[in-house]
Amino acid sequence: MARIMTQLDILSKDAMGAGASSVNVVDHKGEIIAKAIESCLVDWGIQNLLTVTFDNATGNDARRISDWKGVIMENNFLHVKCNAHILNLIVKEGLSEQNKSISRVRNVVKYVLSSCARTTYFKAYVDKVKLDTRGLLSLDVEMRWNSIYLMLNTAVKFEKAFSRMYIDDHKYFKYFLDSCGKIEHPSSEDWRDVNVFLKFLEIFYQTTLKFSSTLHVTSNTFFHELFNLQSIIVNYSKCDDFLLTGMAKKMKGKFDKYWGDFDVMNMLLLLVAVVLDPRFKMKYVKFIFKNYYNFVERCSKSIKVTDTLTSLYNHYKKSIVGTSCETIGDQTDAVSEVSAMYTSDVWQSQWDKFLEKENNNIDNKPDLDKYLEDDVEKIKYFNILTWWKASFERYPVVSRIARDMLAIPTSIVASESVFSTSDRIFYCYRSSLSPKTAEALVCSQQWLRQHLHNVRLKIFYKKFKILK
Repeated sequence: MARIMTQLDILSKDAMGAGASSVNVVDHKGEIIAKAIESCLVDWGIQNLLTVTFDNATGNDARRISDWKGVIMENNFLHVKCNAHILNLIVKEGLSEQNKSISRVRNVVKYVLSSCARTTYFKAYVDKVKLDTRGLLSLDVEMRWNSIYLMLNTAVKFEKAFSRMYIDDHKYFKYFLDSCGKIEHPSSEDWRDVNVFLKFLEIFYQTTLKFSSTLHVTSNTFFHELFNLQSIIVNYSKCDDFLLTGMAKKMKGKFDKYWGDFDVMNMLLLLVAVVLDPRFKMKYVKFIFKNYYNFVERCSKSIKVTDTLTSLYNHYKKSIVGTSCETIGDQTDAVSEVSAMYTSDVWQSQWDKFLEKENNNIDNKPDLDKYLEDDVEKIKYFNILTWWKASFERYPVVSRIARDMLAIPTSIVASESVFSTSDRIFYCYRSSLSPKTAEALVCSQQWLRQHLHNVRLKIFYKKFKILK
């Protein structure tokens, strides 16, 4: 049975304490997933829904909930696709021709980790070749490229130990000799290739961590990472190293397929999130478009972003009753007229009245126009949520849009990993564990984590009391 994990951007205050949930589904068809999402929303009592973030399969469709009464913008932006999944497809496409080198390195790691005796014996060779490293070998999950990166990144540090073991250890040598060529030991060329594209993959690994972060806002940083990756892929596709050039060209094909067209992907909201970052605004979006698109394309894309933001503003303005900026102008006009009656200097009174009207014209502007016209913030250490909280009075409507746009998660990896423990517990060398033993391992791990968490809380409270 599969599980569906979704990150929901909820606009209902009652949903703040709803928590995460999982629903068993029989398959990954769009209709089944839509029913599961609807079931969760009904169970939580949620009506106001802006977006749902889940993977990018074309069959995934949430139209079942598009006719809800409390939907926002008629669910035009309902489906936000998991960008970490797309990045996974892009990187795996680039690695597809390097499977031989990766498989050979994976084989030696599997051999060492297959038993405690082999692991102990391998450590002796690490000491023998005098490797100064504290890292430990880790086996990857082949369906997740970032775990492949971590495995390779650790394994290359022990290249000398593997080579020495291949020369001195008869059993280790015989293991690869008896395979009749099916299992090959990594050659010096394999290690060289792994080292070359590890430097390339590290950029994508760091991007994956940023997409799946849970400790800070991700929606306003997505396009910075996106265009940075585009530049890197284009540059590597033109470099002298044929290995990196081949990888980059294959990646570029996948990149253009998933991220090349705004109409295919629901990325306009994520562009709006960039505009709602006061350090960048619409100026940054136009700057990026200018560097990547021709005149016609960048004008078209800029208009789409502006129209989307304007539509959101009009929708939110209708839903907000009695904003503070709507009554300021009338009050100040009345004050200026009264003060003019008791002014001895006629010219001075008229000048004051003129200034009052000018100020009123500024205050009566839509706060979206004021926000876009104001200078961008130049702050080194910046907390975007704190900034919008402090700017609520100046931009009452836009701040509500920002509150919801910045809550959009760009990835479901963080929630999905909570349930995807099977590949990390069971692999070919552990597949013989009995169900009772496997259950004991999982439950013990969870208990130890909770126990450690409770211990840390007790230490924190003790320190807090002392400080207090």
